[in-house]
Amino acid sequence: MQEIVSCAVELLPELWKQAGCYDEAITAYRNALLSQWNLDNDCCARIQKAFAVFLLYSGVEASPPSFSVQIEGSYVPKNNLEEAILLLMIFLRKFSLGKIKYDPSVMEHLTFALSACGETSILAKQFEEMLPGVYHRIDRWNSLALCLSGAGQNKSALNLLRKSLHKHERPDDLVALLLATRICSEDPHLAAEGAGYAQRAIDKAQGLNEHLKGVGLRMLGLCLGKQAKVASSDFERSMLQSKALQSLEEAVRLEQNNFDLIFELAIQYAEHRNLAVALRYAKQFFDKTGGSKLKGWRLLSLVLSAQKRFTEAEVVTDAAIDETSKWEQGPLFRIKAKLKIAELRPMDAIEIYRYLLALVQAQKKSFGPQKLSSHVRFSYLLFLQFLCFILNNNNKTFIKYFKQL
Repeated sequence: MQEIVSCAVELLPELWKQAGCYDEAITAYRNALLSQWNLDNDCCARIQKAFAVFLLYSGVEASPPSFSVQIEGSYVPKNNLEEAILLLMIFLRKFSLGKIKYDPSVMEHLTFALSACGETSILAKQFEEMLPGVYHRIDRWNSLALCLSGAGQNKSALNLLRKSLHKHERPDDLVALLLATRICSEDPHLAAEGAGYAQRAIDKAQGLNEHLKGVGLRMLGLCLGKQAKVASSDFERSMLQSKALQSLEEAVRLEQNNFDLIFELAIQYAEHRNLAVALRYAKQFFDKTGGSKLKGWRLLSLVLSAQKRFTEAEVVTDAAIDETSKWEQGPLFRIKAKLKIAELRPMDAIEIYRYLLALVQAQKKSFGPQKLSSHVRFSYLLFLQFLCFILNNNNKTFIKYFKQL
């Protein structure tokens, strides 16, 4: 009788799904897991996994559980993602207690769910708590490094990758090499180490995977460009910049539809003061993305202003402002204000900064100061405004805004 009950409880939500009655299927899943059916651990684990997969990939938004089935003080998930993560973590907890057998697909689903909501630090903790023998130690290091990198803990991630890429471990792992290179490309003092990883990745991918070779060339170019910024001599800086441009050009030939690569190449040429080529790549990026990327507008405006074509840069900036949502206009208004100062029109710049200050204060009220600090530096805006007031000898207004700072 218990076997019949278990099969019926497990089968019912599947039948509702086949019939297209998804709300009934969700109710059946929850009744199966929350009611006292005396299900064995394996049957309960299968239902949990099936329900989590349904919540993640079905496209049906489930309503929260009703109050009648909630235990006082218990956590109640607010949406599909939270409920799926809760089910999958309960599954892993049962496995760690030895109640059920391990299913590798559960960790894959949990990886997707936690990555989708940006909680890779929690995912790293799950990998750390996994029992020995489930994953090879190198695979565990690489997975942890990827999670920690996603959580912004690049130093810890790089230390794990160094262990993974040791000559006695797995020194030619392409994914680990490229991840280590990407982390190093963000720090000029680690750029030389990153260039070494990138070259090893390129050599390994040669003739095997043209896409990964292109990624390796891109990372090599970024690392060499960062390395050039801390070069000890002009000759070394020029040589590194030339090699960086050469690597990125070769990467573009392999990855012609990679818009971000074209953008990075434009940045490198702009930093190399080759503004004509930088403008060509900036226009190419703008055309390929159809003007849908804010950074494309900004780059085009900045390159034009570097060529002292201020009127054209201002036209581009105004067009970008018209095409951009209100909360994303801050960087564009800063560019416009700087253009006004470059054109010796400080009073116009003051008006722009006043509007920008009002926009920042509105953002602060809407999203809070913590959200604001990651996008706009309030004190930085005021400082630039003070500079305009000093140029115009407006001491009273200067003091007024200085008190706000």
